[in-house]
Amino acid sequence: MEFSLEEMDRYLARGPMVGIKLGVAKKAHEADLDAIIRKTAALKALIFQHAWFKQDDRQYPGESTTLDSVQLAALESPR
Repeated sequence: MEFSLEEMDRYLARGPMVGIKLGVAKKAHEADLDAIIRKTAALKALIFQHAWFKQDDRQYPGESTTLDSVQLAALESPR
């Protein structure tokens, strides 16, 4: 986590990046991502996330669906 926050300072706060992309390791709304979500919001940056429902309900563990993204967007402030 600390490495990710340092990289955000290095590339996001000072450019050239404009946002982050959440991978498949955690669902978009999980509390473990709060520090990253808070920092992204503070920097007024974008969050990119692949999110979909797969046929036959074959989501990978940690893979977000559109509902996970909606839950993240609905948070007024991260926990």
